[in-house]
Amino acid sequence: MPASTFREPGREIAYVSMLRAQRARAVLLIGSGFQDRSWERELAAELTPYARGGRVAVVSRHRGLRVDTVLPENRAGAAALARALLGLGHRDFAVRTGPERLTTVADRLAGFRAAPAEAGVALPQDRVVEGAFTRDGGYAAAQELLRRGHPPTCVFAVTDVMAVGALAAPREGGGSRTTCRSRAATTSRSYASSLHR
Repeated sequence: MPASTFREPGREIAYVSMLRAQRARAVLLIGSGFQDRSWERELAAELTPYARGGRVAVVSRHRGLRVDTVLPENRAGAAALARALLGLGHRDFAVRTGPERLTTVADRLAGFRAAPAEAGVALPQDRVVEGAFTRDGGYAAAQELLRRGHPPTCVFAVTDVMAVGALAAPREGGGSRTTCRSRAATTSRSYASSLHR
């Protein structure tokens, strides 16, 4: 039974509780964990007894869960992307990020910060703009960067959905795009029209 929590920690716990009550044979949690100790304890309390009679696996970093886990290389991937962009000559970066309480966001932001820092390139805090982990969040974060002036040569969006929104902002606002548009994740066909309008 697929279900989406829309990144609401309480809803995730409620769904897991419901699956446990229905004696589902397996639970697979796909998506970012939350950097919230209270949520971690509540989720572990739901999953620990369930795991004795069923199977539990998660995709992404969920601190404190003792279950089978697939860990995407969010930090290493973002660092590799930053190194490649440095190799292209970029030194003036901005980041459009989602809420840092999401482990996916925290890991990608940490990775993207690390590589320029190793090369002696700073990523000032005012160049990191947080928005919702959505197309609209990417759009709003891009608008905020445009309002601040001095556009960077390269913008990193922590998710493909945010990148789509971010690409729309300069065009709709009458401005020019930055010289480098980067996305950290692959995109699906549903985003293609937004990218090529």
